[in-house]
Amino acid sequence: MNTDSRNIPQTSGRWRVTDASGTDYGTFPSYSKATRFAYALADADRSPEVGCIDIRPVEPFLFRYLGDDIGLSRRVPATIILRDDRGHHTEASVTDALEFDKLIDVGGFARIVAALAFADSVGNLHPSDAGAWERLRPMGAV
Repeated sequence: MNTDSRNIPQTSGRWRVTDASGTDYGTFPSYSKATRFAYALADADRSPEVGCIDIRPVEPFLFRYLGDDIGLSRRVPATIILRDDRGHHTEASVTDALEFDKLIDVGGFARIVAALAFADSVGNLHPSDAGAWERLRPMGAV
């Protein structure tokens, strides 16, 4: 079980417990609660037996940026590909990504903003994407 407190910072936030087979046992509000659950899980008589148990901090954002097609075509709205903390991929519009900016990792959001700024400067944004971009700019976010 990966519970060595010297290697894992005891920070606040949520902690996810998984096992070697990929079974996700959910998140816990503290490291100590996740550790107690993991020990109980390891001690329980289960079939099949639980292998290696891993406890990791849940990242503070909900979505990791994977890619986009911003600026590739004026004819269709851009699509942004994101991955949630469980590994599921989802697509978001520019409007949604700009509205939920705090839920996307910082580097990914910076990439989205940079792509929008460049595509806007060369006139290669779909009208709905350009509208979302213009609504963000007066707010002083860029």
